[in-house]
Amino acid sequence: MTFDVMLPTALILIAVATILLYSKLEKRVKTLFEEKEFTIKDALLIVIAMGAMITVLVIVPSQAILVLFLWVFSVALFMITYLISQRWYLGFVGPVAFLVLYFLFKDTAVWNYYLLDLFAILFIVFITVYVGSFFTWKTTFAFAAFLTIMDVIQVLGTGYMITTSKKIFDLSLPIFIVLPVVPSLEASMALGLGDLFLTGLLGIQTEKKYGRRFAILAIVSMAVVFGIVEAIMLTYFPHQGLPATVMIFGGWLIAVATKYGWKKTSRDIPPSHTHYLDTPSMKD
Repeated sequence: MTFDVMLPTALILIAVATILLYSKLEKRVKTLFEEKEFTIKDALLIVIAMGAMITVLVIVPSQAILVLFLWVFSVALFMITYLISQRWYLGFVGPVAFLVLYFLFKDTAVWNYYLLDLFAILFIVFITVYVGSFFTWKTTFAFAAFLTIMDVIQVLGTGYMITTSKKIFDLSLPIFIVLPVVPSLEASMALGLGDLFLTGLLGIQTEKKYGRRFAILAIVSMAVVFGIVEAIMLTYFPHQGLPATVMIFGGWLIAVATKYGWKKTSRDIPPSHTHYLDTPSMKD
């Protein structure tokens, strides 16, 4: 069986970096957006919009996709740089650096093996930190469920996710991280930013509810489930696309269910040293 440790490890490291950064920037982000929060209806509408965009991009010309995504990345990088520096004129450093490096190196190994992953990771970590403040525990659960359903439909049903991803991948846009399969080194695997966003968002909300230690355990659970299914796919279905949100959401559900079950069991079992004051003594 073909195993891969690189992508699951990257999943853990990126998600942990996201929750650590969120804890440092949470107050600043909430102040910037006036502590607004999404509702479950908002979460559903966001997922519907994402699914519609994936469908539309199937028929959109590649050059139009290029212009659209370069604009989106540039605006996002401006917001990221501004959040860090708190100076608007320094906000232009991020998008300018991205555009210059993209057009200089997009057809070279420097971009495809290093810079693409770097910008993808920077982009998704900071976007998750930005957007994470809008979610609550309930809306995160609803969003994850809706996103997983949409992902299954668009990957295994319509196939539009695969078609759109190939078009964007051919443009060398940083919407994936692409890493070699380790230890075999016989192939490379790509993981979309949506999957990394979901992992980071679940990590943030888990830390807010249960603390950092359990949040990291939940992230490891997601990565382990992802790694097991990835190994099966690499061995038996190497050319089949897979909705990674299923493994990520499933791994998180396993961790949360285990936590809930342990807490319930702990409450139901009384401590061995408990004294019952209403019980008559042996002398009586």
